[in-house]
Amino acid sequence: MATSSPAETDLNMPVDAAHAVVSAAQWNIVLPVIIALMTAGLLVLVRHSRSSRLGFSILALLAIIALQVDLFWKVLDTGPVAMAMGNWPAPFGIGFVADLMGAGFALAAAVLTLALLLYMQSETVPHRQSGDIYPLFFLLLAAITGILMTADLFNLFLWLQLLLMSVFSFLFLERQGQDRRNLFRAALFVLFASVVILVGVIVLYALTGTLNMADLAAILAADPETPPPMPFVAAALLLLVGFGGLGTFLCLFVLPSAHAEKAGSPAEEAGKGIAVAALMGGVASIIAPYAMIRLMIALLPTARDMLDPFFTLMAVLVLLAAPLGALSREHLRSAIGFLAVGNLGVVFAGLAVPTLRGVAGATFYAFHAMLTITALFLLVGLVERASGVTSIRRMGGICRHDSLLSILFLLLIAAMAGLPPFLGFWPRLLMSEAALSQLDWTISVAVLVNGLLTLFVGARLWALVFWRGAQEGSPSPTALSGWAGSSGSRMALATTLLLTALIVLSGLLPNLLFDTTGIAAGELLRPQLYIDAAGLSSPADVLSGAAS
Repeated sequence: MATSSPAETDLNMPVDAAHAVVSAAQWNIVLPVIIALMTAGLLVLVRHSRSSRLGFSILALLAIIALQVDLFWKVLDTGPVAMAMGNWPAPFGIGFVADLMGAGFALAAAVLTLALLLYMQSETVPHRQSGDIYPLFFLLLAAITGILMTADLFNLFLWLQLLLMSVFSFLFLERQGQDRRNLFRAALFVLFASVVILVGVIVLYALTGTLNMADLAAILAADPETPPPMPFVAAALLLLVGFGGLGTFLCLFVLPSAHAEKAGSPAEEAGKGIAVAALMGGVASIIAPYAMIRLMIALLPTARDMLDPFFTLMAVLVLLAAPLGALSREHLRSAIGFLAVGNLGVVFAGLAVPTLRGVAGATFYAFHAMLTITALFLLVGLVERASGVTSIRRMGGICRHDSLLSILFLLLIAAMAGLPPFLGFWPRLLMSEAALSQLDWTISVAVLVNGLLTLFVGARLWALVFWRGAQEGSPSPTALSGWAGSSGSRMALATTLLLTALIVLSGLLPNLLFDTTGIAAGELLRPQLYIDAAGLSSPADVLSGAAS
């Protein structure tokens, strides 16, 4: 459990007051989860009142964001903070630990969830479905925050099941008629990935006798010179395959709805479900990069070393395949979903170069992709609404009627491709420097080629959607010029503008992100602060105890 910092004792703060400060920081770890779960239950009771749903949702999210901001600055100032439910000591109790990476991603998830709820006010959603979707937003946010804060692998698995329950509830509400048949195939895929993760967790427990992350880090770091037995490597592979599969599923969540035009008229389906797609592809998909970075860097570093060729191969394959897959897509939202998969490729690249710069670059890029992919999805919703269609072949000429959407698309594609000085350039630079310092030209070239391919895909999409005339029926000038007349559309546009402005500003002033991701990478590479926060022994103590 965390103790008072030296700064507090230097101020001659009374002992009780110091403990009160620490206790407040500890409660900030679990209060966002509690508020999200309670709000989900409350929203079920008021699901028939739109004003009550929106009001309670905004108040709850503002409270969660305030708590996350306070926790983030506390962790940045004093290091990881831990809390054990019921004061059960680690590794026996249900523990939560907030380090800089988890706190930062949790804050970003809460802010983006608020943006998506505001954006959703402009979508035409049936009243019954709208009442059901609001609680699911908070269940999903609770699951994401629980995964980011939990200190136990089994509890991480349980939070993951809550996340998947929310995802399939979204799928069930979004799909109608024959589209719901896709749920069975998606369920089989997700069930397989979940079982693979569970088997990996069981193997780790059988080998170490614990699932507490701090305890695992202490045990496995006790003798880092000894190569791990093959069961450790097998467990690492199982966890990588499971989380990688789930991450890909969330990024490509939008694919079943790519054929939405077959179920209804284009005017009815254009822009439908974009907030939910952004929630999956932009916010919830952060879980896979987070889990892979934490497990491979902080918990299983020696197993990671033995899997180095695997990470290099997967990084190259995903970095090249993701933008090439986007080229083949017929629908704009599907193309953006494939670009989101490239996030996993950069994470594999960071795992292949596990230096401070490499891990910082992977963490930085995961945060950048979280923001930029969400903004791209929201912009896709505006483009579909402006054109009245969802197919790229039927879009065209939007630039002549709405230059703002065209400019926003160019800015976000430039950020995604990593053009300087946009946000995506800095993590790519960190990754390339880390790879070149290790004389690993493969990773450096793959990151560069991925940026060029992403830029080519984005330029092609811009030319097809905004510049040239539609080949199969052009949208009418009336539809293109009058789409933003309602207050809901103006709110959606304002939300997208603010998020794009945040991305551009973060790229122009990246120092805070450089510092934060550098500290977060240092905590992962040297997990002693995490172990100390949980109140466990250091690796040296574990090794001496085992020798005695």
